Amino acid sequence: MDRRCRFCADEFDETFVDLGLSPLANSFVPRERADTTEPVYPLHARACRACGLVQLPQFEPAASIFDQYLYDSSYSESWLRHCESYAAAMIARAKLGATSEVIEIRQQ
Repeated sequence: MDRRCRFCADEFDETFVDLGLSPLANSFVPRERADTTEPVYPLHARACRACGLVQLPQFEPAASIFDQYLYDSSYSESWLRHCESYAAAMIARAKLGATSEVIEIRQQ
């Protein structure tokens, strides 16, 4: 387990919250595996004192999480309404107009 912050590389061991063990969220368990034990992973979040980033020292690669991921936000009407409302609020708060540019930064 890595004890270095993935953002600033400082050593950390400050517990933010320890939620024990949990299976992957929204993981698909096919009927033929319904009676088997699902793998669990530690949800022991730690905070870096140097930069403040809260993170899990152990994590699964994206392919392990999203290979059989069933959730699709476009099927949730309440989530879509929330996103529209939030976008409108942020446009108003930031006074964005037709010439404004907004970018999204994500980790791959």
